[in-house]
Amino acid sequence: MARTSVKTTVTEQARLSPFSRGSSHHDVFISSSCDGTRDTFVSHLSAALKRVNITVMEEDDKNKVPETRQYLPKKTRLGIERSKICIVVLSEDFASSKHSLTTLAEIIEWRHSKTGATVVPVFYGVDRSLVEQQIGKYGEAFSKHEASEPKDRVTEWRNALTEAASIKEVYTAVFTAPYTLHDEEMYTEREDIESILLEASGLSFVVDPGAFQDMCNLRLLKIYSSDPERRPGLDLSMGLLYLPYELRLLHWENYALRTLPEEFDPDNLVELNMPYSQLEELWEESKNLNSLKTINLHHSEKLVHIQELKDAHYLQLVDLQGCTSLQIFPVIEHLNHLQVLNICGCIGIKMFPEVPQNIKELSLKGTSISEIPASIESLSKLVKLDLGNCKELLNFLVKIYNMESLQMLNLSGCKKLKSFPEIPNRVENLQYLGLSGTAIEELHTSLSNMVCLKVLEVSKNLKPPFSLKDLKDLKVVEIDEEIHKTS
Repeated sequence: MARTSVKTTVTEQARLSPFSRGSSHHDVFISSSCDGTRDTFVSHLSAALKRVNITVMEEDDKNKVPETRQYLPKKTRLGIERSKICIVVLSEDFASSKHSLTTLAEIIEWRHSKTGATVVPVFYGVDRSLVEQQIGKYGEAFSKHEASEPKDRVTEWRNALTEAASIKEVYTAVFTAPYTLHDEEMYTEREDIESILLEASGLSFVVDPGAFQDMCNLRLLKIYSSDPERRPGLDLSMGLLYLPYELRLLHWENYALRTLPEEFDPDNLVELNMPYSQLEELWEESKNLNSLKTINLHHSEKLVHIQELKDAHYLQLVDLQGCTSLQIFPVIEHLNHLQVLNICGCIGIKMFPEVPQNIKELSLKGTSISEIPASIESLSKLVKLDLGNCKELLNFLVKIYNMESLQMLNLSGCKKLKSFPEIPNRVENLQYLGLSGTAIEELHTSLSNMVCLKVLEVSKNLKPPFSLKDLKDLKVVEIDEEIHKTS
């Protein structure tokens, strides 16, 4: 079966548990060529490792020397020496870079000289055999090297590539298409897999219901697309029976089932990212979510309820933007760690949610709320309040001068809003006020008490009070009404 050129890898990493913070300055050193992998795969890999508290050093372009020089910069050598694991991303053009080959040779030497040193080869869009035998593009690159470089140096590069490609403890595969995410040739020692990263732009294949069975140490599962126009299309028509208990990060874009597996115990789950999913609910029964800090289900348009939030006592961020079927929001005022709540575009939400006192960002843009409770004035840490395009909002009677941290207030597009309250006291922090696309016809002169206001957004037919001339840093932005008619 022919291999596709889709940039897709599954990385099986060495166990993370032995990491210690002793003399090592970081846990993982990542080496790659400059053919674009650093901006795509490597950046995602690095971010994913950092999420589970693994310290990472990436090889920096600034450290690179001209390719004709033999010796690596001191910073690169130290980066290798002070690591527990070196990950080498072997892409199609890796062998064309003399610097990358020299770095690899240094890494292999480090593997020989340091007890416990682990090298993880990642075959990114290239077959293991091409690297091991140095054929195809690798062979073409070495033909050029042999014409310009000393023989012993080329031999060192070849030996380093051969050894890297022959490492079996940690195996990395490139998907073939069509493929089932359960083919035995993809995995060895499934219980050792701790991380799966699948860049699945435009990819479509069948996922076996037991695909993650026996992956008892899987901590990080990320299925994503770097191209927003080509979201993952993984076929889950056979269902999904199991997700590992040890998962810390579950990131699955365009997830195609209505719930997560009922047998999945999310006790260790820290971050749940499932944007553009077909989820209607997370589980049919309540679960222990005491480790969960982030939940992102934005644009999951079939999501009906999210009652699980009330049990996630350590939640810090909730993003449900664009969940248009959501109508009932759970009671979350007891979630004292919550800092960001985004339910923008949830048109089914009609009641202003009672939120905890520590909230910093609150976006209800495009919801169907009709009134704001007076209790919002007690949110002393609230920095951003976005009520834009709340077309049912009739009044805004909030005494914003009591909200000492508020920097951004957006009421633009609230078409039924006819007035904005007087500001009898100084407002020290508010920098942005959006009032365009409302029914407000006049603003009170006390608006000048917003002494730090930098941007005032109004409709062309609403003239700001003359008193605002004293606010030297203020920029008044006039917005055409047609913008709000189409939004």
